[in-house]
Amino acid sequence: MRDLVEILKDIFILVRYLLTPVNIVVILLLALLILSGCSSKPEPAVKVVIQEVKIPVYMPCLDKNDLPVRNDYVTINIKKSDNPVVKVRKLDKMTQQQSNYIGVLEKVLNGCSE
Repeated sequence: MRDLVEILKDIFILVRYLLTPVNIVVILLLALLILSGCSSKPEPAVKVVIQEVKIPVYMPCLDKNDLPVRNDYVTINIKKSDNPVVKVRKLDKMTQQQSNYIGVLEKVLNGCSE
């Protein structure tokens, strides 16, 4: 029994020698350092990628100010007494005006589709 008591006394002296305030601080700092390595965040499972996405948005192609002005067509006042040549000239003049206006409208609409 005496041997056991002596062994315990020796252990107590050794522990008392090792547990000085400086050693306790060093042991605590080492424990914190070891535990801080465990607290690092793992990489996220989902990787965030920022991309530019083009979404079509309706915008009117033309303003009302950009539309061509509609010209007044030559009124056809064909009289029975008119010469056939005069009648054809009036119809030809109106057809030219219409085709010019339609050509301008087609150019404007083609510009919208591009």
